[in-house]
Amino acid sequence: MKNFFNAVGVADMERVHSAMIAWILDDENENTLSSTNPSQFTTFSKKERSCLLCELFGVDKKEFQSIKTHVEWYDIDILIETKDSVGNEEVWVIENKVKSNQHSNQLDKYVNIIKGNENTKGKNPQPLCTKYKDVSDDKQHYCFLTLIEEKPQGTHINLWHNCLYSNFYSWLSKPTLSGIVKEYADCLSELTGALKDFLNKYQDYKNVFSDGSKKKEDKDLVQIKNNNKGQYNKGQYAPYIAEYGLETIFQKCFLAEMWKKYIGEKYIFHDEDWSISETNGTALLDIRLGEIILKSGDTHHVQIEFQNGTFKIQFYQINESKEKFLEKWKKIFNGGKSYKDKNNKTWKVNYPKSNSNRSYISISKKIGNNWWGKSDVEILNQWRDNLGKCDDALKQIIKEFIKAIVQFSTDFSPKRVGVACWTRWPRSRQTAPMWRGRSGSGPSAPALRTHLPTR
Repeated sequence: MKNFFNAVGVADMERVHSAMIAWILDDENENTLSSTNPSQFTTFSKKERSCLLCELFGVDKKEFQSIKTHVEWYDIDILIETKDSVGNEEVWVIENKVKSNQHSNQLDKYVNIIKGNENTKGKNPQPLCTKYKDVSDDKQHYCFLTLIEEKPQGTHINLWHNCLYSNFYSWLSKPTLSGIVKEYADCLSELTGALKDFLNKYQDYKNVFSDGSKKKEDKDLVQIKNNNKGQYNKGQYAPYIAEYGLETIFQKCFLAEMWKKYIGEKYIFHDEDWSISETNGTALLDIRLGEIILKSGDTHHVQIEFQNGTFKIQFYQINESKEKFLEKWKKIFNGGKSYKDKNNKTWKVNYPKSNSNRSYISISKKIGNNWWGKSDVEILNQWRDNLGKCDDALKQIIKEFIKAIVQFSTDFSPKRVGVACWTRWPRSRQTAPMWRGRSGSGPSAPALRTHLPTR
């Protein structure tokens, strides 16, 4: 018989997961025996629920006198209130992510709500909530529950404890369970099992890499279900992934795992220097390298992206108009659609779309549609080779950009500046445009290879 939660299509619905988790933890569901099998329980005892709560938040186990849960409280996915045997109150916040991304500093907002620092909007703002402002910091707990490993973002990241659904499932499942909780545990088993199998056998899951941008009705579900045919679509969970639209989140997990393997432990590359996101359902690796700082104060940001088998070097400005920004950069690319680096490699030049106000320009090079159909070692070697090409092209472009700025811009005096190399600034040229990379800045800033491990 098909699992109840899968049958009603909630494997990827965060609100249903939140409601179920809150229901499991709440006192209203005290240890209940199965009506059909007296040796089995349909819910947990208070001691078990207390233990499960502490496991979720990574704190020492203890038993609570009371556990009360709320769902979607001031946009907080799950809010939990507890009291111990002597009446000490604690508050617990769970932010739940199955497929979606963090947005708008939401984790900071939830911390501020609990601390009484988040105000209402309008002419006369008032604290949104003051109920928990007197709860001491050590009695406030925050859990970031995710399907894939994802770091909390914001100014309060040290308050958030990361917990994976795979860990939650291992704590939730026990042989004496039955009923709806057993059904939910089985649902989590399939969800986390699909991710694990994909990461181990990603070459068998072509649909994950090809169907992230497709709506369910546009997928060839019949062909995907015939998963023993063809070279790439024979993964055991391919139909399940297609059914619940898990392609994009699985892509993101794969890119993150591959990048962590690539940079390895010997490279200093902080979490804030890279991120995984998506556009139009396709996962995107974003490597933030540094900034070109002009004497006028204008800052041009530099990053490398990898998406759908394509490497892209992108330059962008936040506060400058698109027209003024492109006026500088078109001097480098001569307004053309292609760019040749010093190794005679041709890159495609990408300009902002006509309906976009963003100030950016990029060059890109595709390595192949089936880049994922290789072994880990082959993919990493391919990345190493192409990031080396990005490194060479980037240094050449930065040098040409600075020449253009010195020659054509009023920001600098050519007589004072001359032409300087961005990778190793002469100390006598302090007035030159400055390169600020992730490992340092200024005239003696290290070369890009320090920031981007390509060799």
